[in-house]
Amino acid sequence: MSETEDQDEALPELRDLCGTVISDGSEYHALVRDSSVTHRTDPRLDGKRFITACSPEHGRQLIEQYQDRPFVEAELQAGKTGRALLERPSIARPTFR
Repeated sequence: MSETEDQDEALPELRDLCGTVISDGSEYHALVRDSSVTHRTDPRLDGKRFITACSPEHGRQLIEQYQDRPFVEAELQAGKTGRALLERPSIARPTFR
């Protein structure tokens, strides 16, 4: 198998609650609020975590867990600042002569 074929092959989904592999495509997904998440490239997804479950029941349990967590605006801002610094390496890592 070539490196290109290997990259195109889909990685298995892991259940967030169970931690086991889903290989038959029967997973359930949801977006939940999470102030610790900043998306690497899309700021519209900041503060949103993509969760994977094996059943609607496990999905509801995960959603309830995230609803009980506090959403800390300062945590989200720190992540956004970190991403901005990484996007501008000359600011994040000044060079000295």
